[in-house]
Amino acid sequence: MPVVTPPIYAPGQKYRIVSYDCSDAYCETNDITYSVGAVQWDPPLPSKITSTFSSTAYVNVTSSDPALCGNPGRVNIGTVTWNLSPSEITSQCVATTPADRTRTTIGVGEVVNLSLTPAPSCGSVTWTLSGVGTLSGTTYTAPDRAGSATITADAGCGCGKWTKTFSVIEPSGAVATTNGAAAPDTFAAGAQGVCMHLIFTFQPTTVCFSAVQFLEVPGPASNITGYMTRFNPASLAHSPSTTWIGLDESNRPLGQDHAHHAGYPSPWSAGGFDWVIPVAWRVGSGNAKTNLSWTQSVRITDTSGTTSVTKAGASATRTP
Repeated sequence: MPVVTPPIYAPGQKYRIVSYDCSDAYCETNDITYSVGAVQWDPPLPSKITSTFSSTAYVNVTSSDPALCGNPGRVNIGTVTWNLSPSEITSQCVATTPADRTRTTIGVGEVVNLSLTPAPSCGSVTWTLSGVGTLSGTTYTAPDRAGSATITADAGCGCGKWTKTFSVIEPSGAVATTNGAAAPDTFAAGAQGVCMHLIFTFQPTTVCFSAVQFLEVPGPASNITGYMTRFNPASLAHSPSTTWIGLDESNRPLGQDHAHHAGYPSPWSAGGFDWVIPVAWRVGSGNAKTNLSWTQSVRITDTSGTTSVTKAGASATRTP
């Protein structure tokens, strides 16, 4: 809304000539004032302007004695035109996967380049951030935890202000598939053993987690049954690598998982154990968060030593 200042009318004077049939005519003078009404618009202003729009501001002025000094009536103050800029904040995720790089739901640590398109002609643009993450110039970097961020581009001089909001999400889990291209482990004939090479995909795949690193947390075996009870439980504990593993733009580790269980001697019988594996993740060298897990299960199913291993939805079975 523009600032509109109504006109001010200083008091004036009115006069009339009075004559009598018994004396000379003379001039009589009195004050005259004017009242200025509220500012109005023609055409009326809409609640929201969605295209180029013009309207004239005016007031109605009335005289204190319209009989001698007529009402000025409508007095135009000026015409205002709103020329709406077609500009908008456009964004492009640096990661090329997923294919939708203009999405506003992004993964922790994702980087997004921003621009105001087309650039307004009235001056420089000031960019500000409200919420989580960091903004450097026109580059937004999501934080290492879920949250919301609103970016504002202000062209100044009343030329326009635009906003765009991003939702930042964390990994919610992972699914595994066997890597058929990997060379299989070899076992001597008659020896117990099973293995599989896995490729994990962190979820959801609608965002990119290439800034994320993860590792499996060591822990004891649980649900130890049958054949496996003959071993010291400590020997069945899970002892994964302590090296953090990064993810690519498809949310897959820069490497593969190796699920290998071999060397259990005959005579065999049914039995098994589980590893409920906590999974820690972080962005860069930031604080780790352990809210994910997957289970790796080992089972010997018969006296032939047939062994199966399952992990995060993938499985393999081998008979000596």
